[in-house]
Amino acid sequence: MLNVKNLSTLYSPKTIHDLVVNNKEIKGYLNDVVNGHASSNLLLNGTNGTGKSTIARLIPILIEGYDPWSERLQGSASFCEKDAIAKLQTVEGIAKIVGQKYYYIIFDEIDKVKDNLANFWQLLDSWSSDVMVIATSNDYMNIDKCLRSRFKTITFDPVKAIDFLPRAMFIFQNENVMLQEVFILSELQKVENLADIRKYMEAVKDIYRNHLNGRIGAENYVDGIKPPTSPHSTLVLT
Repeated sequence: MLNVKNLSTLYSPKTIHDLVVNNKEIKGYLNDVVNGHASSNLLLNGTNGTGKSTIARLIPILIEGYDPWSERLQGSASFCEKDAIAKLQTVEGIAKIVGQKYYYIIFDEIDKVKDNLANFWQLLDSWSSDVMVIATSNDYMNIDKCLRSRFKTITFDPVKAIDFLPRAMFIFQNENVMLQEVFILSELQKVENLADIRKYMEAVKDIYRNHLNGRIGAENYVDGIKPPTSPHSTLVLT
């Protein structure tokens, strides 16, 4: 029976250190948030594929030590502020009951909302420090200025192949696949134009699948040693 392995699940970020972020100051600030040394509503801004949604989900888990209670809002052109306000009216009361450090509101793609969200930011101003809002956006300038001013904005640069390389090397070394760094980088560079962490991870899974099936030349392994192909190779879910 084949052992089925999903590398995306196995190596999804579990700590701030696991995140592919090419800015040490940003990583340091996220660590401070998790460790209680900084507290503010966060606006995670950047192009598609920079890991914003992953970070938005991870921060509450790291702060609380488990997957806590939260509310989720999804921005869109048809977003109804009135419905969102009704949903959030009792948030502050719930925050005190559930016993968490914060009650979290994750607002994905807030920049896609066409209205200025005046009632939302006024409600946001009324909440105590028991509530933390983490929003994501692809286009900072599409967000109303009054709303932008109420967040600590963190902007993520597009992810280059060289930025993802350390994470890829960690995965292969952990799986005991001793491929040369230059080979892995060259494979990652094939999808660099997309600047998308998901696409880099797909490239990693393709490399691993080709390794298991003996399709990678010996010259691409450390010391030129190519492992034998096993008839009971591990499958990789894509």
